[in-house]
Amino acid sequence: MESYLVCDWLRQEAQDIWSIGFTALDDKVGKYIRLGHFILIDFPDLQGRPGRRCYSICGVGPANGFQVSVRRSGKGGVSDSLVDRMRPGCVVALAGVGGDINVDRVVHMNSLLMLASSIGVTLPIALLRGLLQRRQRGEAVPKVHFVAVIQDLQRLPFLQELLSLHLESDWFELSVHLTRQRILSRVQCFAPGRPAPAAVFGTQEWEGVVICGGYSFAQCHEEYARQHLPGSEIFVEAFNSVNPEGAETAATVRVKARIDGVVLNIDPGKSLLEGLEEQGVSIPNQCRAGICGRCRIKVRSGEYRTSDDFAISAKDRAKGHVLACCTYALGDEISVERPGSQ
Repeated sequence: MESYLVCDWLRQEAQDIWSIGFTALDDKVGKYIRLGHFILIDFPDLQGRPGRRCYSICGVGPANGFQVSVRRSGKGGVSDSLVDRMRPGCVVALAGVGGDINVDRVVHMNSLLMLASSIGVTLPIALLRGLLQRRQRGEAVPKVHFVAVIQDLQRLPFLQELLSLHLESDWFELSVHLTRQRILSRVQCFAPGRPAPAAVFGTQEWEGVVICGGYSFAQCHEEYARQHLPGSEIFVEAFNSVNPEGAETAATVRVKARIDGVVLNIDPGKSLLEGLEEQGVSIPNQCRAGICGRCRIKVRSGEYRTSDDFAISAKDRAKGHVLACCTYALGDEISVERPGSQ
């Protein structure tokens, strides 16, 4: 899919979080614009280098209009560039629309637990908005508990919307855990610190679980859910980032690239794709988001972690095939090779 979007508006939702309203110029794209799906856009970073990033659709309007939210990290990437450069009337290349997490997947459930950290709250917001629309039409919706883990309230977008829904509805409950902000008085839906998975899931048998956030956050809670809630339907959206929330890193990771037999030192907080590129090793890539599959490599030895991707089969994954954009070294040394290398 190749089409174009035009920017309609831009507004700040929270510290470092901005929402952007777009309209799809191609009517054929409109049928794919749904709450919870994601768009894949092409846009240069602040250095002018071509980039491609995914953003969840958290609002849908008339005439092919929709909303995404973007976190400005200050690292100069595509998201920073969008916030700094996007203005009404600007045109952006749309590379694709996809995703399998939407309101239709959860509306039939009796109970739904949603967990999110950082900018990951946009997917739950999308689902909540869709469920609220159904409720306002008189349809049945699940009992929903949304748990947000965030540094401080200034970084939580759509806070007023969430609080209003929490106070005014009989089907929605909000819990916000603040990891870096003191709570001076007891407030019903706010708690200090990062909760353990056991405290988040409690003892209820949730029919559905939605987990959205950085890789470490998503992996930890997904593992707990699959172990303790075998009967639940679990949806996970994990983000790759330079330094995923909660990830532990060593000072230096030695990556042995069999392409030319050279041992390279790369930043352990960066994906193998980014780390190798910084050392002058070129790996074919396109989306840099785990979708296109072009940055496939094979791990010969060493420990690593990799987020969910869309382009590696379970069979190939078992053989050590990974996507460099989604893979992070864990130990002191990792040996990889590109397709076709000896």
